[in-house]
Amino acid sequence: MYQGFPILEESLTEGWRYGIISALDDEPEGSTWGDGFVVAPDGSRAGIVWAVGEFATHEILPPDAQRWGVYGLAFSRPVREVAELIACFRGVLPELRAIHERVRGTPRDV
Repeated sequence: MYQGFPILEESLTEGWRYGIISALDDEPEGSTWGDGFVVAPDGSRAGIVWAVGEFATHEILPPDAQRWGVYGLAFSRPVREVAELIACFRGVLPELRAIHERVRGTPRDV
């Protein structure tokens, strides 16, 4: 799943990495939504649909044989560059770890 889309190796955080699907906007105000995927330390993947705002993380698609689901996540600010995307990814990483643990049954510190 998500083959052909780049993984941002510079996003590596405690074994977790972010893969980018949608390109960032060239507009000065940046991107206010996007989609990508997360690669857990065990190599499993989940889809991410993010938007700027304040809302609860929610399941968009349930886990299947290829991924542990697709989730809607709130980012704290618009994203103009890769460094900001990585910062927002790291901001939601605790939620992603908890989902991964619940769905896959693996400890958070894998």
